[in-house]
Amino acid sequence: QFDAPLHKILTRAVSANLGPAPDRILHKIGQIILEHATEKATSHGVNFETLPIQTGKPADAIVKVQKELEAATLVMGARGVTPSDSSTFGSVSQEVFSRAGCTCISVK
Repeated sequence: QFDAPLHKILTRAVSANLGPAPDRILHKIGQIILEHATEKATSHGVNFETLPIQTGKPADAIVKVQKELEAATLVMGARGVTPSDSSTFGSVSQEVFSRAGCTCISVK
């Protein structure tokens, strides 16, 4: 769970449907989310590695890095922040799962 102010800002920004945000804003949001996840994982003793934030289409970037690292498994959230016709997976997860050359795990 993100802290309340960040969650409120992100929720309002997505629901306002103002169109694409500038890349620098998205990069900063990504940094904040990654820092939060790093703190949480570290506090629980999880051994992990962070990767640089990628730009471009999310599914393309995820599959590219998976292939570069020869990752054996991808773990992704089942739903994103964009509307999807699928009731099971978000559109990015669905595309990644169909293109990735490894085991894919969906978490809710």
